Amino acid sequence: MASVTSAGILLFRWAGDEPEVLLGHMGGPFWSGKDDAAWSIPKGIYADDEEPLAAALREFTEELGLAPPFEVEALHPLGELRQPSGKRLTVWAAEGDLDPAEIVPGTFTMEWPPRSGKTAEFPEIDRAMWWPVDEARVKLVKGQRPFSTGCYSSSVFFEETLDPLKLNDHRPGHLVDRPVAVDGHQAFPLAVVVEQWTRALLVDRDSMLDHL
Repeated sequence: MASVTSAGILLFRWAGDEPEVLLGHMGGPFWSGKDDAAWSIPKGIYADDEEPLAAALREFTEELGLAPPFEVEALHPLGELRQPSGKRLTVWAAEGDLDPAEIVPGTFTMEWPPRSGKTAEFPEIDRAMWWPVDEARVKLVKGQRPFSTGCYSSSVFFEETLDPLKLNDHRPGHLVDRPVAVDGHQAFPLAVVVEQWTRALLVDRDSMLDHL
């Protein structure tokens, strides 16, 4: 049996010097009343005949009801990961901004109440918010927590690199996609070098596979 595949986009922005990520609180009765471990990157399932990137863009629009606030060329792939359920999740990251109050979420139907033979419609996400990455690590469902920040057991975190030489002396404004060492961990950075410092989204792919 083929594994289920899904794709999504991790949108981030800067609030001063601090990064924030956009997460959606999952809709439906199971998640009602839950907060921690009940939020998700906008994502969704796709079929074998659809390209993962096309699916990620489609799901972003369907779940949020808004056009992506970035150019497709600005997306940076974070790779394909295995979640505890066995589902394969492919994620891209992009910098952009939007107002959560303008979101019009897509919907899904399910049998509710259970074993009633009746169906009910629920929003894919019932609200969306920008979260500082430390808080996002707590809010995300367990299978996506490697996309958060804070400790090195998580695989995605934001870091300031004061020495641009650590990123192979890339010129300002250059997108860095080579591994760098961070406290002994090999990490793949999504980074923009600006003069003498770097804001970076670092992805430790080995740790990712252990946690998904």
